[in-house]
Amino acid sequence: MTVLDLLENEPELTETDRKSFMSTINTLSQSTYHLLLNLLDWASKSKNRSNFETEVLNLNQLISENLSFFKSSATVKSIEMEFNQGQGIFLDGNKNMLQTILRNLVSNAIKFTPEKGRISIRTTKTNDKIQLQITDTGRGMDEKTLKSLHRFKQGESKQGTHGEAGSGLGLVLCNEFVGFHKGTLRFESEPGKGTTAILEFRQAI
Repeated sequence: MTVLDLLENEPELTETDRKSFMSTINTLSQSTYHLLLNLLDWASKSKNRSNFETEVLNLNQLISENLSFFKSSATVKSIEMEFNQGQGIFLDGNKNMLQTILRNLVSNAIKFTPEKGRISIRTTKTNDKIQLQITDTGRGMDEKTLKSLHRFKQGESKQGTHGEAGSGLGLVLCNEFVGFHKGTLRFESEPGKGTTAILEFRQAI
């Protein structure tokens, strides 16, 4: 059942619940708008990578700033979100691109995590590399689906646990943006055991 279904078909919802669900719809609309803007940005930058502007960013701070973006969506499904921060997590990157990567990956985790599930976000640093892991307790994927995912081509988008839809473009965009940063994006998953998205970037000097 989608958020709109709940609003239309649950007459006993409290005013507080309705406000929460409306907030969720607003958040999802902003997410779609954000994705479209970044698609246009990507189309422009992909023609000329010399236009790729970067700055030294605190990844922990960037994640913290964006967690409120997911609050309503997670609350609707009673999903617990935790953030474990490593020390000294800095990279030379483009803020808008990194926000798009983060929002897409966390949105996917929420999409495929059932009610009362959990999403863990973790940052670590090893030598000259920093790593971001986003782990969910969702349905997971079999080996065939995982291999297909790693090809990063637009395909059929699966519905989430509440019927959430998608365009299939999000991961394609994420992989392109990760490539701009000379980073890597991969996934680990097993059916029924959730999924972990793993991002690696070079540590800012």
